[in-house]
Amino acid sequence: MKCPRCGAEGRLEKYYVKGRPYLRVVHGSGKNRKRCYLGPADDYEHAAPILWLRLRNLAEIDYAAVVQDAVDTLLAYASRRGLGEEAREWLAKVRRLREVLEEELERVKAMERGLERLARSEEVKLEVGWE
Repeated sequence: MKCPRCGAEGRLEKYYVKGRPYLRVVHGSGKNRKRCYLGPADDYEHAAPILWLRLRNLAEIDYAAVVQDAVDTLLAYASRRGLGEEAREWLAKVRRLREVLEEELERVKAMERGLERLARSEEVKLEVGWE
C-alpha cells in the first residue's frame, strides 16, 4: 500500500498497546525498517466529543466529512456569536474552495487515467518487442 503519511510503499500493520489497536505502515525490513504511525484502529474516543470531527486514523480519513464537520461547527459558532454576515462570507469562501478542490481532483484523476493508459501501452510495446 502507499503510505498516507510519507507516500512510500509499505505494508499496513495493526499492533496493540495496552490492549488498544493501532495502525502503522512498515517500510523495508530488518535494520532498514521504518514505521509510520497512522493512529488508533478504532475511533478517537476522548477527543471526538470535543472536536465533533469524524477522525479515525490517516488510513481511513474521510476528508470531505472532516471538512463538512468543521464548516458546520464554524457556522454554528458564528451564529451563536451573532456573526451571521461573516458566517455567510465564510460559507461563500468555503464553497469556492470546494469547487476549486473538486476541479483539481478531476484534473488529477484525468492525469492518473492518462498515466495508466501510457503504462498499458508501454507494456504492450515491451510484450511485442517494440522499442
